Amino acid sequence: MPMNRLAAMVFAALVFLPPLAIAKDTDVFQQPGDFSIKTRTVQPNGQPAEYGASGTAPNWAIAQWGAPNKLPPFTVTQQGDDTISSSASPGASVVVKRGPEGTESYTLSQNGAVLPCETASGSPREFDLFASPDVNARPSGGISAYHVRSNGIALSAMSHLRVRATVSMHYTDISVPKSCGVSQGSVLISVILNDLISHQTLFYQLGLGSLCGPQPAARMAFCLDAQTHPRSNFFFKTNPFGVDDALPLLGRPWVKNGETRTINVDILPRLIHFVETGPPGMDHDPAHWVLGSYYNGQHIWGDVSLTTVWQNVGMTISTP
Repeated sequence: MPMNRLAAMVFAALVFLPPLAIAKDTDVFQQPGDFSIKTRTVQPNGQPAEYGASGTAPNWAIAQWGAPNKLPPFTVTQQGDDTISSSASPGASVVVKRGPEGTESYTLSQNGAVLPCETASGSPREFDLFASPDVNARPSGGISAYHVRSNGIALSAMSHLRVRATVSMHYTDISVPKSCGVSQGSVLISVILNDLISHQTLFYQLGLGSLCGPQPAARMAFCLDAQTHPRSNFFFKTNPFGVDDALPLLGRPWVKNGETRTINVDILPRLIHFVETGPPGMDHDPAHWVLGSYYNGQHIWGDVSLTTVWQNVGMTISTP
C-alpha cells in the first residue's frame, strides 16, 4: 500500500550509501539504540527535524506520517536491569526495551479509533508508523550513512541483499467502528534505492503480513483477494517510484495474526526485477541504482488497531 507522496519525498532525502570497496558480507546499519521522533519539517541539510529522543545520541528514528495525534517526547523508566523508553498519544505508541547488552525490542502500536476515515480531499486516510536507521547508525565496518556518494555499490555489483527481522503481529477491529470505506493495514520492511545517473528514487515495500478490517462488501472482497492472491504493484509510476511486494511472492507465507516469525530473505532478485520492468520513464539499468535507506513498521486505514514487535533487525550486502 502506498505511503503519501509527501512522506515519500521526505524519506527520499534520507540516504545512506555504502562505499565501493566493502567486505564480502557487510552490515548496512547498527542495531537500534536510542530513538528520536521525526517531524515533517525539513532542515537546511534536507533531513527532517527530530525531537523527543530517548537518549543523548539516537541512532534510529520514528516516523509518524498521517498520525491523528503527534507523538510526545520519549519518557524513560527503569524496570530492573531494563531501560524502557516510551511515547504514547491517543493514536499511537512506541515502546523501546533496552537490556544490559543493548536494545532487545521495539513495539509499534496504532489505534484506528481516533483515525479519520478520509483526508480533507476525500481519499482514504493512511497512517504510517515506521522505524528507520538515523545518521548515527553507521556500523563499525564504515559504511557512510546518509551521504549521497557517486561511488555507491550498484545492484548489479551485489550478489545478495538480505533483510532480516524477528517480528510479531497482532491486530483487532476497533470496538466502535466509524464505517470507513477502507479498513485495512499491513506490516512491512522497505528499502529505498537511488539512481545517481537519472536522479530517480525507488521505494520498495515488502509486505510481511496484512489485515482486512470492517468495510463495505466490495472493498472487503478486494482486500481478501489481495491476501489470497498477492501480487506486486507500482503505487507510484512516476519519480519517486514506489512498488509494493508481498512475502508470499518470495516463497514465504504471510505472518499471521498473533504469530512471531523470523524473516531472513534475499530481496536483490526482486529489486533487479522491478528496476528492469518498471514503468516507462524509469531508468531500467540495475548498474545505475544504489542502496539509499531502510525502514520497517506498519500502516493502517480505517477501523483497525495494529501492534508489531521488532527484534534483531538488519540488512546485509554481499558481493562476489
